[in-house]
Amino acid sequence: MIVIKFGGSLLKDAESILRCAAEVSAQAGRSPVVVVSALNGVTDILIENAARALAAKADPSDLRRLHFGILKDLGLEAQTVERMLFDVEVLLRGIQQVGELSVRVFDRLLSYGERMSSVIFTQVLRKVGLPAYSVCSYDIGFLTDSKHTEAEPLPDIEKNLRQNIQRVGGIPVVTGFIAKDRQGNITTIGRNGSDLTASVLACALDAEELQIYTHTDGLMSADPKVVKDAVMVSHLTYQEAAELAYFGATVLHPKTLLSVTSKRIPVRLRPLANTKKETLISSRKSSEVPILTYRSPVALVNIHTHRLSPILNDLGSLSALFGQAGLKPIAITNTLSTFTAVVEEEPFRKKSDYRVSGSWVEFPRQKGEALEEQFRFFREGLTEKANAEIRRGCALVCAVSESLKEQKGILKTVLQVIEGAKAAVHIFSTTSSAIALMTAVDKDDVAAVLTKLHRFFLTRKHSLKR
Repeated sequence: MIVIKFGGSLLKDAESILRCAAEVSAQAGRSPVVVVSALNGVTDILIENAARALAAKADPSDLRRLHFGILKDLGLEAQTVERMLFDVEVLLRGIQQVGELSVRVFDRLLSYGERMSSVIFTQVLRKVGLPAYSVCSYDIGFLTDSKHTEAEPLPDIEKNLRQNIQRVGGIPVVTGFIAKDRQGNITTIGRNGSDLTASVLACALDAEELQIYTHTDGLMSADPKVVKDAVMVSHLTYQEAAELAYFGATVLHPKTLLSVTSKRIPVRLRPLANTKKETLISSRKSSEVPILTYRSPVALVNIHTHRLSPILNDLGSLSALFGQAGLKPIAITNTLSTFTAVVEEEPFRKKSDYRVSGSWVEFPRQKGEALEEQFRFFREGLTEKANAEIRRGCALVCAVSESLKEQKGILKTVLQVIEGAKAAVHIFSTTSSAIALMTAVDKDDVAAVLTKLHRFFLTRKHSLKR
C-alpha cells in the first residue's frame, strides 16, 4: 500500500488533473490511497470571500466559475459540486448578516475546497476506469484537538484510520487539510496541511512509501528563482528535511516528517512534469551538499532586561507573553541580558493576511497591521522587566546538512562568506541539532547571501572530493 498526495498547484486545470489521474492509474496495482488539496487558488478565494462577507461584499461567483470551468473541461456534470457551492453561499450570507466570523464557521467554510476537490478527482478516476471513492478524512477517524485553523491530530487515531480506510475498498480519495474534533466540529490543520494528512495516513497504514507530487523540479539546493545554478537534491535524511521545511522550504509542510520518521517510511518528492526525477527522504543517506532555504520577510524582536539577573530567568513569562500577543518565535538567541526572537512579519504559507483573536477571525485593514498591534501589546507587557524594540524587513537564511556538524571551523568560514556578500548580519547561530546554520540579514541582501553561500558550498564539495 502507498499514499499519494497531490497539492493544489497540480490541480489547476483539466490537463493537470488528468496527468495526476494517470499517475494513480499507473500505480493502481500498489493499492494507492490518494490525498488531495483544494483546487489551485480555491482556499485563497474562500478566505477572500470571508473577508468580503464581513464588509458586506461577498461574491462567490469566482468560486463557481473556477469549478464549473474545470468540470466542463473534464466532461463532468456540475451537479457533483453544486450542493457544496450552495452551502458555501449560505455560510457567506450568514457571515454577512451577523458581521462576525467565528473560527468554527471559518474552518467549516475552508473545508469545502478539499471536499469539492475530492469529489471531482474521484469522478476523474472513475472515468478512466478506476474504482475510486471520495472520502472526507473525518469520516475515517481523522480527529484533532479543537484549536481551529491550526488543529493538531490526536495521538490515538491510527487504529481507527487503518480499520476505516480498509473498509472503503477501491481507491480512497481523501480530503487533506481538514478534520473534526471530538465534538464533531470541522477543523483545519494549517495551510498546506494536506502533506500532514498524507503522512499521518501513511503512518497509520504502515505504507510502503509516501509520494508527494510537486509542480517544481523537486527539492533544489536553493531557490532556483534566486540562485541560478541551484541543483536538484537526490536524497536527504528525515531530520534534514524537517529542518528545511521548518525554515521555509515550501515543498514540504513542517510537520510532515513527524509521523513517517518513527516508522521509517520513505518519502518521495516527485515532479509531475518528470516523475523519473525525485528526491528521496529516508534514514539511509544525507544530502551531498548543504541545502539553502529562507523565510522572508521576518522581524526581529530584541529584548533588553532592566535587571541584573539573567534574562533566561524570565523565560517562562516571556514565552507566555509571546503567546498572549499572538507572536510565534521561529528562532531565538540570547546573551546574559538580551533576548532576540525571530517572528513572521507576514503570514507564512498563506497569501491572505488574517489573524485569530480568541474565537474570532479578523482581517487587518492594512498589510503588516497585525504585527504592529501584536508587538505593541507585547512591549506594553514588558514595561516592568525589560525594553523591547523591533527590526522589520529582515530574512532568516538557513543552511542544512548532516555534514555541517562534522566540519571544524565551518561557522567562522560561513560567517566570512556572508560578510563577503556585504550583508549586515543581525543573528548568526547554529541549531541544537548542529545540522543547520541560520543567519538573519536584511531581506534586500537575501539574493546576494544565498548566491555566495551556494557557490561556497558547491566549491567546497568538489574540493573535498579531490
